[in-house]
Amino acid sequence: MLEAAGTVEQRHDGKYVVRIGDQTEVLTHHPQNKDIDVQQVVDLRRMVTAAGYGALVEELEAKGKEV
Repeated sequence: MLEAAGTVEQRHDGKYVVRIGDQTEVLTHHPQNKDIDVQQVVDLRRMVTAAGYGALVEELEAKGKEV
């Protein structure tokens, strides 16, 4: 999903740089499973909302899907 909305770059130290719109976030680790921690969810939600995807986030939440 992140690559559809912006760019994701893996750095040599294993961290990921996510860019959506004018927002940039560094994810400090790649989760061993598909789950990320709560703070990363909050940060990514802020990024996609600021980039104009707020309506999509609300629509997915209404359908019971977490973003």
